[in-house]
This record gives sequence, C-alpha cells and structure tokens, in this order.
Amino acid sequence: VSVLGEDHHTGDAVVTDSVVLRSADNAGAPAAYAEPLPRGTEVSIIEQRSPWTKVRIAPGTTGWVPAGALATVAP
Repeated sequence: VSVLGEDHHTGDAVVTDSVVLRSADNAGAPAAYAEPLPRGTEVSIIEQRSPWTKVRIAPGTTGWVPAGALATVAP
C-alpha cells in the first residue's frame, strides 16, 4: 500500500465561529484563504498543535485555525 494514497486527516469538524484560515499556527500569519471561514463551514482535521488545528476546506486549501473555533463531528 502506498503512503501517498493514504488519507492522513484525523477527523471532520465544523467551524463554530467565523475565523481566518491562517498559513501557519500563529495569529500573525497571513491568511491562507481570501475570506474568513463562516460559521458552519465543514473542514477535515489534518493536524493539531495546541492551541491551533490544521484543517483542509472543500476547495483543497489547507491552513490553521484556533482549536476553540471548531467542533468535531462524530463518525
């Protein structure tokens, strides 16, 4: 089995508060997406570094949001 074909996200979540998707796990990092993610946006969790979570949004863009702005979705 190829490592490249594996899905590495750890779960799915929903944005609970409008939040800027950042290019790094830092409040001063530039935005990774032109508009703030609105409440209710579905994301896939890729990585967690408290207090930040790296996510992927539907267009395939990845970035970091504060972990407190997400609610995980049970499978």
